[in-house]
Amino acid sequence: MKLSFVPEATCYTVVPHTFSVLLSQRRRWINSTFHNMLELIQVSNPMCGVCCLSMKSIVVLDLVATLILPASFIYVCCILFITLWTGEPISLFMLVVWGIVVGVQVVVFLLRSRWDYWWWFFIFVVAGVPVFYFVLPLYSFWHMDDFSWGTTRQVSDGNEKGDHLKSVSTEETDM
Repeated sequence: MKLSFVPEATCYTVVPHTFSVLLSQRRRWINSTFHNMLELIQVSNPMCGVCCLSMKSIVVLDLVATLILPASFIYVCCILFITLWTGEPISLFMLVVWGIVVGVQVVVFLLRSRWDYWWWFFIFVVAGVPVFYFVLPLYSFWHMDDFSWGTTRQVSDGNEKGDHLKSVSTEETDM
């Protein structure tokens, strides 16, 4: 069997249309990523890389980052509150790090001449960061033992055209 690249191939996805379906999807993805990283840590074969640049080090770093996302979001909010409302000076190192993180985005926006990216960057910072860095990880960790798929599976009702799909819950498919 030979594996090859086919540039003409197309792929379509069905995106979540409601927040509850998005929440269910992200819960499954975050939990499966977390469990897969735990499994990778236990691999006894040496992974690629050398010393602290090995794949196992990157997996541990990613695992720790996933676990501390909610706490880091609260920490950033506290720093912003202390800096903006109490007048405490912010460290130069923190300004440089934030400047690099935002600066990379600005360079991408300028190089691509996509001015609409500024609007979506603003939306991401205001709405996306709290949801994806705080709400979804906390929800996922709270429901770590929930293995249901919800109603995301769809099966055909037997119609030849295949345009009559119905959602099936996990309980119906496991019988």
